[in-house]
Amino acid sequence: MTNSEDDDDSTKQIDLTTEDDDVKHWESALDPGKIRRKLIPLKADAFQLELAVKIRIFQSAWTAKYLFKLEPVTLDRIDILEAKLRDVEEELEQTKTDLDEVIRERANVTEELSEVKDKLADMETALANEKNTKNTDLALRRRVTDTAYASSLRGGM
Repeated sequence: MTNSEDDDDSTKQIDLTTEDDDVKHWESALDPGKIRRKLIPLKADAFQLELAVKIRIFQSAWTAKYLFKLEPVTLDRIDILEAKLRDVEEELEQTKTDLDEVIRERANVTEELSEVKDKLADMETALANEKNTKNTDLALRRRVTDTAYASSLRGGM
């Protein structure tokens, strides 16, 4: 149930802004034209960069101030860093090349191992066949020997 006093309360508002309105407010708040830059010379070839950003949102305004001390860097340090970076890049390329070679060698070893396994299986089959042949020959010889012995026993009686 609503109270008529609640309906008259002027502190209650309905937000009728759209997403486009919100975007426009943020765009205006971050307008690059509202950024003040100042480069202040310091002693010994150093500078200070001062950035002041004014941010406005609706009825409020803030100023954010950033200070950056800029000092010259010797080129020797940059040259050293560039040389180290080059060394690391060369080492990375060499590592990639070595890895590719190891992968190729591993594939070759795997192929050779497969060939050896196939040859071993063939040899096991041949050995099994040879054993069967020898067992058959041995059984045949025993039969012949047994038959000859039996014949000699019958003939000698």
